[in-house]
Amino acid sequence: MKLARGILATMVASMLAVVSLSPAASAQAGPRSWDCERERWPNDGDAGGVSGAATLQWNNTAAKAWVAFDAYSEKFTLVNKTKADTRGRLWLKNAWGAWVVFDMIWVDADESSERHDLSLDEGEAVQIELRLNGRGTCSISTLCA
Repeated sequence: MKLARGILATMVASMLAVVSLSPAASAQAGPRSWDCERERWPNDGDAGGVSGAATLQWNNTAAKAWVAFDAYSEKFTLVNKTKADTRGRLWLKNAWGAWVVFDMIWVDADESSERHDLSLDEGEAVQIELRLNGRGTCSISTLCA
């Protein structure tokens, strides 16, 4: 029994040494994830308006999706360059200060996009949200029409 434990311990130690020295194991980066990035553009040509975007990107690769609100042209855009279906929502604050969905865009996976023309009151508070099916959500709520 002692001999069997000794052989087993030697085998496990040998396997661990091989795994830790293999180039594939040492080349792996940290945890992989969808990163959320938010941007605001207060100087977009619309006096008092604030444009912005919310982006989900897979580890700084070309796989990403984003929603954008342009205050000057009052356009809401969703672009999807991922393998997942994507939803974008644009929210406005109602008279009681609660956020309500004003517009929604759904696009399929793989290089699809859609843009909606909106008609909003000047100074209206705007929030945009991106939901990438099964991968996460990213939003920004400090925008203004």
